[in-house]
Amino acid sequence: MKAPEILTRSAEIMAERAKQYDSPQGERSMGKAVAAFNAVTGQSLSEANGWLLMALLKMVRDNTTTEPHADSLHDLVAYGALYGEARLASLNQPESDWIEWCGGECPVPAGTPVMIRLRDGRELGPFPAASPFWLTPGGLVDIIAYRIVK
Repeated sequence: MKAPEILTRSAEIMAERAKQYDSPQGERSMGKAVAAFNAVTGQSLSEANGWLLMALLKMVRDNTTTEPHADSLHDLVAYGALYGEARLASLNQPESDWIEWCGGECPVPAGTPVMIRLRDGRELGPFPAASPFWLTPGGLVDIIAYRIVK
């Protein structure tokens, strides 16, 4: 199978899975999975990192056999595209989407996926809002801005 055929078949599989699991817009389960993971572990894994993990899983699975595993390879290509989409999405969300924050109660409904910017310059997320950081007074871990992830 040549590379263009692999790309075409991977796109077909993505469309089939979107009908089975997600929405007409395509695969959209990773954001929810990452938000749940972050809520349970307290981590700040990004959606792109979720797709990277899945791509690595497919590579590892394929390399456990002497013969190529077509399903894993098609999924790998699809996950690579989804990784790229997630990484590029941050470029499409303008800086003006950031909302300055001066502290207090969580400003959005609990569970709303948000990115946060900390006083030390780090940007974390997406993860579901309701973190105790919203109430932290002063210091480097203070949230100084947030944006709702669309």
